[in-house]
Amino acid sequence: MTRKMETLTTMEQQLEEARMAAREAPGDLEALLVCAQMCLKRDLRLEALQHFQTVLGSQPRIEARFGLAQLFARQRHFLEAYDELRRLFELEPLHVLGHALLVALNSREPVPADLQPRLSFVPSRKDLAEQRRLLEAEREAMASEVDQYRILASAPDAEPILQYHLEESRKRVERVQVLLECLEGWEKLALEVEPAEVAPAAEPPETGPFPETAKALPSDEPLAIAASPEALQGFYAGISLQVDEVLGRLGRTRGVLGSLLLAEDFGLVWKVGFPEELGTLLQDVLDGVGVLRAYRPDFKSWVLESGGGLFVVQQVDARHLLVVSGKAGANLGTLRYTIEKNRTDLAELVASRPAP
Repeated sequence: MTRKMETLTTMEQQLEEARMAAREAPGDLEALLVCAQMCLKRDLRLEALQHFQTVLGSQPRIEARFGLAQLFARQRHFLEAYDELRRLFELEPLHVLGHALLVALNSREPVPADLQPRLSFVPSRKDLAEQRRLLEAEREAMASEVDQYRILASAPDAEPILQYHLEESRKRVERVQVLLECLEGWEKLALEVEPAEVAPAAEPPETGPFPETAKALPSDEPLAIAASPEALQGFYAGISLQVDEVLGRLGRTRGVLGSLLLAEDFGLVWKVGFPEELGTLLQDVLDGVGVLRAYRPDFKSWVLESGGGLFVVQQVDARHLLVVSGKAGANLGTLRYTIEKNRTDLAELVASRPAP
């Protein structure tokens, strides 16, 4: 039996209000989702499961997928939790708390092979700060409930069940703390890695169109550069700082040696971490891409192992290629994940390029 409202904790009152709102507007998915999330916070797992499934029956909501992943994790149904995380990452590949939960689960049940590259995920500082703020607010609310239960359980006429609720409320605080500790680990990694690995902005590299011939140039022969249209040069110069920022992010990925952006009908747009002489490399990349397209017109990416390392060539759009150089033994799954994440940013930057 539900206790009288004056003896309910703040979160219990919020749950009752969420239930009432969901009953009054059964077709309101937002109200149902809020109710499901409150049930999850209160560990009413069956009720939360039913509400999340109802929401997902109408819309593929990120919040519902993450809620189900948390629910299954608490029940130690790890395979189901990983399945929900897969579906979550299909909807939102950069979901910070989803990755934090994945890291937490890995200490209890090894992550399946297809999800292992995501264990190297490190969110941006902006996303970390936002999620930390939200989690700290949630922890504060749950810690407040612990205090409320402590007061209720210490009353002379307190029901024995209140002591149980007190212990359960402490466990809920601990679960939030686990996610916060994961965020703190990412923040320390960002502080340690970024100052050491972020290279200062270099002078803009020379740009120009590649020769039409497919003949590879000798390594000691500079790349032949013809005059490029003024409009294209101006466009690429205008986005050089943003491109440098994206390539710099790639450079902070473990195992990455350098990256560059090519325009197939223009030449080198920008590079980070590559040596000055690029003639043979760039021509070999274009030759290899040309061969691939002859057999696979839908070519998207290409991996080449060479010289004790590897190169990943990723198509950005119809005109541009992203080339990433990696160390021998670098985690290819992590590289591809990071490349795809940053490819979309590059695609946005070059989307307004004027026609040649």
